Amino acid sequence: MTRRLAPERDGDAGVTLLEVVVALAVIAAALASLLAFFVRAVETTRVHTDRQAATRYAVVAMERVSLLPGTAVLVNRPHAAVQAQWSRSRPPQVDALLAATRTEMAWSAQTAAVEGLPTAPERVTDGGAPTKFTRHWYVGRCWQQPTGGDCVVVPAAQRPARVAMFRVVVAVQWASADCDGGQCFHVESMLANVDRTDPAFE
Repeated sequence: MTRRLAPERDGDAGVTLLEVVVALAVIAAALASLLAFFVRAVETTRVHTDRQAATRYAVVAMERVSLLPGTAVLVNRPHAAVQAQWSRSRPPQVDALLAATRTEMAWSAQTAAVEGLPTAPERVTDGGAPTKFTRHWYVGRCWQQPTGGDCVVVPAAQRPARVAMFRVVVAVQWASADCDGGQCFHVESMLANVDRTDPAFE
């Protein structure tokens, strides 16, 4: 009787499969690290781009103020609207500039069919298209020494000896998880002589 011998098993087959699994695991880990790096890079770029855009929109706003003659910064800013605006929550950077010792609330009953500085939040447009950024305008008064220096609120008796100025503050706001409360702000301010000399950035 002829006996058939069972074929020999390849002892290396299991080892080869294990090596493939290990190699795949190493590749997966490397790809995961690269993906995480890529996501962080994209996020960092987005944050930087947003802040650059906010800065640009704030600078454009300051240029807009510099073109307004005299007390035109108060046109279409009635007392009730300004009071309501100043009573709303503001970012800390704006609060510091509008502190009672630094800035006195300013308003005017004057109205005109011109583009003033609105008391309501204003959606920023770029090339005619709306963006995710919102602009807030604040206007107040302060008084500065004729020789310059800090512009602050002083008693009425001291005001004739000082230069009356408007402090214009613009806050550009946008939603982002990178900032406290999910809202980011970029704030710029400038001083403009009530009698309309060249404005000065603070």
